[in-house]
Amino acid sequence: MQSTEVYLRADPTEKLEALAEMGPPMLRPRRFRASDKLLAMLKAIGRPLNYAE
Repeated sequence: MQSTEVYLRADPTEKLEALAEMGPPMLRPRRFRASDKLLAMLKAIGRPLNYAE
């Protein structure tokens, strides 16, 4: 708690200025595809393969 308290007390103007300098993330929207390893693990613990849907 003490290590993050400094962020709570930081000047909001400085926070907004820092955010304004940041650009949008360069991410392309994509559909998640579960790996074979993840599907095998879900099957092993008894979860249906369409668990995330």
